[in-house]
Amino acid sequence: MKKLILLAGVLTVAGCSNPNTLQVTTAPATPEPREVFYAKNIVAAETANPNGAKFDDFKAYQLSNGDRVYCGQMNAMDEVGGYLGYQPFYIRRSGSTIKSVHYTEKSADFADKKCTEARNGGLMISPD
Repeated sequence: MKKLILLAGVLTVAGCSNPNTLQVTTAPATPEPREVFYAKNIVAAETANPNGAKFDDFKAYQLSNGDRVYCGQMNAMDEVGGYLGYQPFYIRRSGSTIKSVHYTEKSADFADKKCTEARNGGLMISPD
């Protein structure tokens, strides 16, 4: 009886998994300078003053599916030259294609969650 209850629980959890996501493993990576420049420019270009963006705690991760993830903090400058405060950013790249970019205050929780997953060795991603 205990085995049946356990099996039912496992099947219930398996049935709830999102078929639109894929679990990959992650490992810290040493980015080349051009990668750092590229990643920072991706998020800075979306701000009101790209030249004023400041970055901190930049990290790169290699995913088991071949993608790369870049994480860190960005302090963007507004239109009048004031800084908005550091916010986490998350970028996922597959080859030369950007798959995901999150850098705003609205997506800070998502970026922080994804970067924590990457740092911990596993990440749920959309396969497309």
